[in-house]
Amino acid sequence: MGKKTSWSYQTGEWGRTRVRAYDRGARGMYLEYGERSATGRKRVRAALGRLSQEQAKAAADALASKFRHAPTSTPERLTLGQLFDIYEARRNVRKTARTRAHDRRCFEMFRRAFGEERSPETLSVLDWDQFITDRRSGALAPIGARKRRVRNRIIESDLALLVAVLS
Repeated sequence: MGKKTSWSYQTGEWGRTRVRAYDRGARGMYLEYGERSATGRKRVRAALGRLSQEQAKAAADALASKFRHAPTSTPERLTLGQLFDIYEARRNVRKTARTRAHDRRCFEMFRRAFGEERSPETLSVLDWDQFITDRRSGALAPIGARKRRVRNRIIESDLALLVAVLS
């Protein structure tokens, strides 16, 4: 004999107001929906207790309706400066002191090259190439360092950090 399939009910629009009610047997009914957070969408499960299927459907419909009529807010746009600060606070703590110092020097150069308030989505291949040209010629160097030409390996290291921050 095969496994008995459990009951579930879905309502709402995919990606926006989708809510699923389902039965977990002895654990009761649950609702599952996506909630937006600063890092993207997060799946949320909420226990309803021991309700009938009709009551669970009504709860799912009510929640989907609430999502549908909620005011839509535009997400806050991150700037390059904010991304650098977030990266330094969350990722750099795992690195050695020497690597953290290198990252701080690079962040300062990136701020001068691209701008503190710039949106990351606006970076282009032209900006990338200009950074390489300025860095190779010595026009762009860390503060306090003497202006000199640098080789490709240093530029590659700087750009690898930029890619990591943007990821």
